Amino acid sequence: MVTSTHPTRRALFAVAVWVLVLWSAPGAQRSAPAPSGAPTAVDKALLDRYCVTCHNSRGKAGGLALDVVDVTDLSANAEIWEKVVRKVSASMMPPANMPRPDPAATASFVAAIEAGLDRAALDRPNPGRTLLQRFNRAE
Repeated sequence: MVTSTHPTRRALFAVAVWVLVLWSAPGAQRSAPAPSGAPTAVDKALLDRYCVTCHNSRGKAGGLALDVVDVTDLSANAEIWEKVVRKVSASMMPPANMPRPDPAATASFVAAIEAGLDRAALDRPNPGRTLLQRFNRAE
């Protein structure tokens, strides 16, 4: 029995397989719009009520002034917001003797900041330092 496989059919089959592979790749499933990572007005109110009372430019508790930091641009002060996320999610802030928000509000606040920081990191990735350096003639 002789089977005739046409080269064009093989090529079409190979292209179809590659299209399916690339389409099912994890990075290709970004069709859903990403949720906004910037904290909402509720988060700004939470920040003003529970954090800025101590961490303002006058008191600067812990050397941190959150009243002058831009909440809408998390990438500008990513180190500060990473520190805020660590402290709030570990229940270190607000301190035990101060009023605290309910756990659901705290969780949504932390999630919004983390999402904004993650999006900023994806928009401007840090390639790290160069591993190889090209030498010049003198070196």
